[in-house]
Amino acid sequence: MTPLSDANRDADARALAALMRHIPEVDGGVHTVLMMQVENEVGILDDSRDRSPAVNQAFAPGPCRRN
Repeated sequence: MTPLSDANRDADARALAALMRHIPEVDGGVHTVLMMQVENEVGILDDSRDRSPAVNQAFAPGPCRRN
């Protein structure tokens, strides 16, 4: 699974939306949940980043871009 995948991004968005709908259903009266932090960790074990072909291309050296 790569973070550059549209399917993964869409699945993450659906999962987060479902979770955010679920919280008020189970916690609406007591307000135990104070905050949600999204994407705290990349979730990749044993390496610093995804090394799939798409990500390697995105990380490939190229001309320096200055803003």
